[in-house]
Amino acid sequence: MVGEAGATTLSTNDFHATLAHLNLDADGALNLDGASGINIGTGGSVAVDLNADTLDIDALLAVTIDSLGGTIGIGTNDNDFNISIGTQGGRVIALGSTDAGIDIDAGTAGIALDSTAAISLDAATASNFKSSGGVLTLESGKTGAGALLLSASHAAGGVRIDAGTGNMVLNSDDQVLILSGGAAASPNSAAAASTNFFVSGSIGSKENSVRGTSVFGGDTVVSGTLLVGGSDFLAMGTHGGTISGSIHHTSGGVSYLIAGSNVTITSASNGQVTIASSGGGTPGGSDTQVQFNDGGSFGGDGDFNFNSSKLGVTGSATRLNAALELKKSFSATTDMTATPGDVFPKGLKVDYDVTAGPDGLGEFAYHNAIQVDYNQDSAALHGGAVLQGKGISIDMAAGTDGIQTLVGAEITVAGGTAGAADANYGIVVTAPPAYVNGALSTVNMAHIRCRSDADNSDYFNISVGDDGLTTLSTLDSAAANAHLNIIPDGKMLILSGGAARSPNETFHADINFFVSGSAASRNSASVAGTSVFGGDVVASGSLYVGSGSAAGHTAFSAVHSYDPGSGDSFENQLGNNEAGGRIIHFGSGSLNAGNLYYLHTDATWTQADADAASSGATQLLGIPLGASATKHGVLLEGFARIFNMKVTGAPSIGAPVYVDTTAGRVALTKPSGSGHFVRVIGYCVDFNADGDILLYFNPDATSIELS
Repeated sequence: MVGEAGATTLSTNDFHATLAHLNLDADGALNLDGASGINIGTGGSVAVDLNADTLDIDALLAVTIDSLGGTIGIGTNDNDFNISIGTQGGRVIALGSTDAGIDIDAGTAGIALDSTAAISLDAATASNFKSSGGVLTLESGKTGAGALLLSASHAAGGVRIDAGTGNMVLNSDDQVLILSGGAAASPNSAAAASTNFFVSGSIGSKENSVRGTSVFGGDTVVSGTLLVGGSDFLAMGTHGGTISGSIHHTSGGVSYLIAGSNVTITSASNGQVTIASSGGGTPGGSDTQVQFNDGGSFGGDGDFNFNSSKLGVTGSATRLNAALELKKSFSATTDMTATPGDVFPKGLKVDYDVTAGPDGLGEFAYHNAIQVDYNQDSAALHGGAVLQGKGISIDMAAGTDGIQTLVGAEITVAGGTAGAADANYGIVVTAPPAYVNGALSTVNMAHIRCRSDADNSDYFNISVGDDGLTTLSTLDSAAANAHLNIIPDGKMLILSGGAARSPNETFHADINFFVSGSAASRNSASVAGTSVFGGDVVASGSLYVGSGSAAGHTAFSAVHSYDPGSGDSFENQLGNNEAGGRIIHFGSGSLNAGNLYYLHTDATWTQADADAASSGATQLLGIPLGASATKHGVLLEGFARIFNMKVTGAPSIGAPVYVDTTAGRVALTKPSGSGHFVRVIGYCVDFNADGDILLYFNPDATSIELS
């Protein structure tokens, strides 16, 4: 039917059924062209089927396929062909619906959207990408940065990824970077080879207007090491800092740090933890003073200070107390049988090690593990007052249970002994002496004083004076009973030792007391070898007197050894005009040592002369040992070395010796002149090459006068 304006209608009708089809069939192309559009439809709910090997619908403007509430299906029956919707030029293909939406269902084969340019899905409201039967995968074939981009740069709502009740997994073969980038000076986290997960932010942005803080709402568990830094974390190239906030908790949920009484603990945004005293905290006193609790506040005192290398405790200048007091009460019953001494309980221990010393010739170094400097020389006090100071005072007491031992001081010195200059001393005491040059100066000075436990006024002193003069003294304050008893467990040896040929008295089993010396040293100006007993000497047993290396063997034996073969020759023992034997200190006169004298009736020693009987024929004869008879003595019997200038005649061993006719001399030939007397004074025991003789002086009581 052709109507107005050339409108043409092709229609069919089956009166009895709905099978009145309209088929348009052409050997070539079938073109439907309408200037105002072409409408293909039915009046009812009957499908319009456009079926062809190739169906080309082209319009200058839009091609609209509309369904009045039904479904428009574009497809093939056997899935052997594709349906292509496109345009000839740069036109847009739009699938649109005003209110019902667009449903694209591709069955089990899926839907592929392919474009050489971008594909944009845009909706005015929220949009969902959903896979009801499997995994929803967003995949890009591009390599390099930005392969897959979720962006909300033009929307205030941002990007939200919601995993519902399941898990959200971010999986990357390389790195996961969140908020990566930032300012030009920000580090390129993608360039860090050790980084696989990165969340950027801004340091110091917590609780301000800069969105740079990452927040984890629940617990955070790190299986490796957690490194925290401050504002210079990356600039300094360092790591390891502080942790701030509620993560200061143990696995049980309690805080690592607990604030005690009057203490607060706060953590700053930069990771620093501040521990402060809420009850005050201002230091007391001045710099270097050690702080202590002074009535609930910090206190300091100039008598208690520390200057980073030395602790100083000076104490009060007026209080009667100790500057430093250490107290310890030990009550354990520990068995210390196998305990090393260095771990015994101690009140005070000083462990001082010297590991280096001077390295130059002539240099010295001095160390004191403990030093006590006590000074009272400037103390002002009354002339009748007493001030006593002690460098170290030790007061110890023991009980009566079990076996108890007290040692006031024990000193062990294990020093070097390899060098000749090495020195080791247990105790060194320097103090003024009680005796000066052998004379008592004061009883209240000593290097060591040992007091009696029964009476502290009774004591024993050891005092060292000038030239090392040492004096041992005792004092009994109530009587003269402070005896000095020396009771050795072995031998008592005084001045033991001497020359290389001195006898070793320790080898003699019968000796218990020995005083060494030098034979014939009496009156010597250079040899101190004479022992002197100022009072009487009493021997309850036998007394043996020997000379040289010999000893007597009778109740009283005086032994003189002048054996040249043993080194005891007389010239080695006696000097010129020296003598030994029975010596008397009596008489007067100006004497010449080594000359022969007789004792005059006026008690004057006069030189003997064989020319006259009155000059020594019957009188007491003697040989002086010096210029004074009372000071040096006169030999009455014994052995004397007579200088050769005082001997007349040639010496002969064993020959008698006479009074000479020259006053004061002795003769080896008897006098023969008229009026002379002959008197034997002894015998020549030995002589040397110079003509000095060893005279055994024992004058005969008789004489012969020649006519």
